[in-house]
Amino acid sequence: LIEVALPLEAINIAGMNEKRRGTGTIRNIHKCFAPMPGPVWRVLLAASLIDDPEDDEKRADLLEQLTKLVPADGGYPTQDAVELVKKLLGNQAHLLDETVVLDPFCGGGSTLLEAQRLGFNTVASDLNPVPTLITRVTTDLLAKVRENYSNMNPDVLGSDWKQFFTAEILKWAAVVRDASFQELSGIYPESKYGT
Repeated sequence: LIEVALPLEAINIAGMNEKRRGTGTIRNIHKCFAPMPGPVWRVLLAASLIDDPEDDEKRADLLEQLTKLVPADGGYPTQDAVELVKKLLGNQAHLLDETVVLDPFCGGGSTLLEAQRLGFNTVASDLNPVPTLITRVTTDLLAKVRENYSNMNPDVLGSDWKQFFTAEILKWAAVVRDASFQELSGIYPESKYGT
């Protein structure tokens, strides 16, 4: 389908609105060289596997279905996005399990994150350690925390796994910051503006 047609208007609106969001996107964590808006990747990945029906009416219906992957507000698709893609693939739904999305220059990981949202297996690498860390956290560690949340002590976590995860990030970021300051304090002069 990707070679014939895409729901461009829906993709453009969702991509533009995702860029305007102040929180909740990879670009808000770290400015990578060429961050791709998530909604764009979602549709491109799905359309790369779905066959064109070679019928204008069926194609229009298929494009309408694909717009469900790109909410106009630039947010995330509904939980049934994987089921929608499986339905659109029909008797080729096995491709989701068999296809591996490789991103050898992953940057912030938007390609991988969107591929995982649709049910693809992913593999990535990057030479820059900052985006590699971001990608590891967003595509691997965060999912593990969410999966294991139900097994953790609710008295320790509170009522929301996101609050727990945020507190853990802040705690360990402070540990890294303090260790870095201690190790580098003899190399760099103290700033008059504070730490």
